This record gives sequence, structure tokens and C-alpha cells, in this order.
Amino acid sequence: GVQQLEVKNWLNLGLEQCNLPVHLWPQPQIKDGWDLFQNWSRKPEYRIVLAQYLAEFLPVLSMHLELSYEARSYEILTSIFRSLRNICVEPLFQNELGNLLLREQVQGEVLRCIRVFVEDAGNYLVQSTTSLTACLQFLANLTTNNIKNQSLAWQLLFPNTIVSTFAKLQNSQQEKALIPPLLMIVYNSILKNDNLRRQLASDSFMIKYLLAYLIPSPQSNFHSEWLDLIFIHLLKFRFLPVILNTLPDAKEKLVMLKYVDDVLRDFARPDKEIEDEEEGEALLVGWAKVLDLEQSGVYLIGLLRQLLTFVFQFEREQNKWEKEQAYMLLEIFETLSGSMKQVTEMKKVQNVLGSAGLLQVLLQVLVSIDKYLPRTSTRANEPLEEERGFENWKRKSVMIIGNLCYKNKENQDIVYEAGGMTVVLNQCRLDDRNPFIRESAIWAIRNLCEDNERNSKEVERLQPQGEADNEELREMGLKLEFKNGKFTVKKAEDNGNNSNSDKNSDDS
Repeated sequence: GVQQLEVKNWLNLGLEQCNLPVHLWPQPQIKDGWDLFQNWSRKPEYRIVLAQYLAEFLPVLSMHLELSYEARSYEILTSIFRSLRNICVEPLFQNELGNLLLREQVQGEVLRCIRVFVEDAGNYLVQSTTSLTACLQFLANLTTNNIKNQSLAWQLLFPNTIVSTFAKLQNSQQEKALIPPLLMIVYNSILKNDNLRRQLASDSFMIKYLLAYLIPSPQSNFHSEWLDLIFIHLLKFRFLPVILNTLPDAKEKLVMLKYVDDVLRDFARPDKEIEDEEEGEALLVGWAKVLDLEQSGVYLIGLLRQLLTFVFQFEREQNKWEKEQAYMLLEIFETLSGSMKQVTEMKKVQNVLGSAGLLQVLLQVLVSIDKYLPRTSTRANEPLEEERGFENWKRKSVMIIGNLCYKNKENQDIVYEAGGMTVVLNQCRLDDRNPFIRESAIWAIRNLCEDNERNSKEVERLQPQGEADNEELREMGLKLEFKNGKFTVKKAEDNGNNSNSDKNSDDS
């Protein structure tokens, strides 16, 4: 038909232009020709015809790409890549173009031109922004739901080309236009390819540049949803340990841990939806959809234990980032243990983390801080000890213990057998470094003793020895009592004259 004749005439003219010497190359006519081709690429009836002439189209494409690049004809390059981007919306065209690009006789032409253009365009960002954006959008469309083309794009760009492009774009005025299609290519490439996922998670330079966009810098407030999709995908497929082991810098590890906590908090929301890539539908999910607890959770416990061996060497010069990482792990475990919406999910979290040794680690946190950092209090005439960076550590540890022991006999017994009843009872005191730790400890003791006769008897045995007593309550005319498996705060007797006036206050 008409469309077929127009396309054939366009191809013949393009081949004639390719045979002209460079100094006679008619750039205005070629620009008009690609503008016409770009207009065709938007119309389904023309896309069908174009797909039939791909083999004839490729020599014209490769020559025009090379000549336009050498002449720095960015307007022509923009029209070329926009045309390719548009026609790759059609799966038929996408598959056939990918097959042709993989053939050896053209691989050295078209792909080489694209790689050289992407690498060089970063040096001329102001002039090349529009054409480079269209090029990256074309590659993103080419890789959508196409495993062969994903491997093709990965070989074309990774790691050197894309790392250098990230480096040139960081904090530039062009990053908002160019980073999203670049991230889309990354996401499309790893979506169904475990080998490419591992390559990405193991590449320290790639992860470093991706992390740079997780927390916007003062120079840039840029963030892309593609970045979240990439990292959540890597988390879902158990690559958190690989990423953390890949990162050489402690500060970068901290950024990753902070992001994990943010993701877990976000996915803990009951209304959170995520697209299920295999089912193709939106599902209501919890954080368990994005973190494999038995692998990543156990790894994080080991990491916390390792960090604490350095953090609690109080005589050595303290490493700020070691402390920050350890504290962020406490935040993560508090999120995990405190965001359980269903009984089955709750039991899984409790059993996995409890059996992996988290309770013993938390008890060691409490013992170590109590030993080396005595409590501070704002009581009159008592100066505060100099701060040493362990604020809220004990309160968070007690909260996690309470969460893991809630209606869980196995974890209650783990704490008892580790000698933890005395340790937790000893937290029922005011501490300015740990606001509300007394209330948190009372709540944890309640969970430790619920339906557990042995733990209840242990608390009753320890209470007369003063383990649960504290000077701050006595100064307020109150006392802490444990009776029938529950803690109550009561008024202290007034010199024995008001023994009948005690009244139970609300359970703390």
C-alpha cells in the first residue's frame, strides 16, 4: 500500500545518502527524513510496514548514527533515537530488532555507535541531553520484558559505560532527565535474570552510585521510583548480604541499612501495595514480601554481633560508623518485631530471630552498657555524665526482647536460660539516656511472664532482693510490685500509718 511505498522510497534515499562523501552529506534533508520517520513510528499502520523492512533499515541506521555522531548532529541523533524508542513499543519490532542487533555482521556497527555515543555524550551534556535521553529511553523500551535484549543492553553498557555516565550526571542539571531512563534499563535488565542481579549487587561502583541517590544531597533533591524498584527487587531476591559485603565504606553500609529500615517501615503499612512481578497483579503485602527473614535476618544478627565486638571495646578509640550501623540494626529489628499484623507472621519472626541468637545479643547489649556506662539521672545536685553515644540503645533492646517474647514460650525460655530475667528487671529504673525504659522493661517482663510459671516465680524471687526496686520511685512515694504475674505501681506506705490507703495505679 501507500505506507509500504513511502517506506521503500525513504530507505532508498537513505542508502543513497550513505554513499555520499561526508563533506557532501545533506544534513537538513536527513534531519527532515528522520523527522518523517519519527512521525511514522507513532502510527501502528506504519510500524507494521517498518517491521517488514528492518533488515534493509539497519545499514541506513548504522551509517546515519555514525555520521551524525562524528558531525555532532544532535538534532538528527534525537530524531533517530526517538524513532527507535517509539517503534520498540511494539513487541514484534522489539524482538526482531534485538535479533538483528545480536547478529555479528551488524553488532560491530549499531551497538558500537550507541556505546560510543553514550560514553561521549556525557562530556557534552548541555548539547546532548535531549538526544541522550531519547537513546536511553530506546534502550529501556528495547529491554522491557525481553530477556535476550536485557542481556544485550547489559553487555553494551555495564559496568564501565553506565558507571562513567552516573559519575558525569551526579549533581548536574541534566540528572533529572537522564537518570530515570538509565535506572529503567538497570531494572529491566535484572528483572528476570538472577545472574545480572548478582553482577549488579557485587559491583561496588554501581551500588555506590545508586546509593548516592537514596539520600538526596544538598546540591540535589532528586529521587526516582526506579531506584526503589531496583533495591526492593534486590532485597526480595536475597541480595542484601551481597550488597553489604560489597560496600567497602562503613558510611555507605549505614546508608543501605537506613534504607532497609525505611523500606520495612513502609511495607509494614497494612494498605501498602506492590506489583507482583510473576502474578502481574497488585497484592496487599507486608515487609515479608521484600525481605527473606531466614537468610537476610540471620545475616543481620551476625552483623550486629560482629559490630558489637568493636563497639563495646570502650578502651579503644570509638568508630562512629560502627556505632551508627549497630544502632540502625537495632532499629531494623525493632521494626521487624513490632510490625507483625498476623499471628503466623508474628510467630515466624519471633522463632527465626529468637533461634538465631538475637535475644542473647540484646541481653549482652544491656549488660555491657550497664557495666561501662552507669545510668544518668536529672535528680537535683547530680550532674549528668558526659554523653558517649549510646542514647536509646537499652530501651530499643528491651522493646525488641518484649516483642519477641510476646505469647512465645520458646523465646521466654531462651531469656530465662540466658540469665536474662535479672538483666531485664534491672532496667525498671529511670535513665536519662533511655526515656521510658522503665515502662518498656515492665512491659517486657509482663510478656516474659505471661503463661510462664517458671519466669513468674523467678521475678517473684528476685523482687524482694531489690532487683525491680529503684530509688527514683521511692523518692516519688511509689513502689513497684509484682503480683499474680503482673506489675503494678503503688503508693508507698507512709511510715506505716497509711497501710490501708494503698491503691493500685494503672498498669504501666
